[in-house]
Formats: sequence, structure tokens, C-alpha cells
Amino acid sequence: MTLWYAIPAVERVRGTLSELSRAGDRLAELFEDLSNWERLWRPDPGAWNCMGHLAHLVDVELVYSVRIRSALAEPGRRLESFDAEAWVESQACQERTPEDLLETFCLLRRGNLNVFSYLTEAQWEQVFLHPQRGPQTISQISKGLLAHDAQHLLELGRLSELAREARRIA
Repeated sequence: MTLWYAIPAVERVRGTLSELSRAGDRLAELFEDLSNWERLWRPDPGAWNCMGHLAHLVDVELVYSVRIRSALAEPGRRLESFDAEAWVESQACQERTPEDLLETFCLLRRGNLNVFSYLTEAQWEQVFLHPQRGPQTISQISKGLLAHDAQHLLELGRLSELAREARRIA
């Protein structure tokens, strides 16, 4: 029996990286069937709509780009958190097209995957200090991105169904 920590980090994250590379296509599929009304519908005034979730995914990809590069260049550095709500609200995502946001997301994701593809075994284990979670390795960053994608894809699926139902009723 091979212990998980005896498996090289790059082998432990290979499936994660493969899944991360599919996120843009999954998002595009989800948005292609939504009308503009459905994209902008909110279940309540304080909640994000589908466009808000997509803008947030762009923001997180940008933030994680900095975290990955900071962990590589300045191991152990404490990084600041960001106000996800304020970032989404400040960028007028309601005025943007899903195509614009998806293009930005995919560009940032490809850049992060490119950085991941060149990491050495030691670099996968380099650490930065997350403001809430404490020490995090680049390997953990990749898995965190995947979990975050999954959470928002599920929420977008649920929200799009609610929006379709609301449109039928309206």
C-alpha cells in the first residue's frame, strides 16, 4: 500500500489539473442556454445572479494567480483577503456579456494552468499564509480552486433553474 504522502505532488494533482482545465467549457455550456433575463435574475435583492457568480469566478482566478506567484517568489508570505461582494459589485458585471467574462476567466485559468505545468516537486509544496486558513501549499491551492469551481457550478445550476422557473411565472 502506497501512502498518499509518498506519491509525488505532481501525481497527486494531475486529476485536479485536468478538471480545472474543463471549467471554462462547463461555464460556457451553462450560460449558453440562459436568456439575458435569466442571467440577471436574483432570488432576492442581496443575492448574486448568474452574472455575479461568473464575475466572482473571474475575481478568484485573478486572486489565485497572485497567490500562486507569491508562494513561488516569496514562500511564507502572508497574503491579504479580498472582499468578494465588493469586488463583484464594483465591476458592473450586469453590463458585461457572459462571453466577455468567460473569455477573461479562461485566459486567467490558462495562465494558472501554464504556471502549474512547469512546477517542480518542491514548488508544489511551497507555502503562503492564507488570511483565514493559515499555511497553504500550491498543491492545496489547485485543489481549493477545483472545490471552489464545483461549489459555484452547482450554485449556478441551481440558480439557473430557479431563474427559468421565475421567468415562467413572471
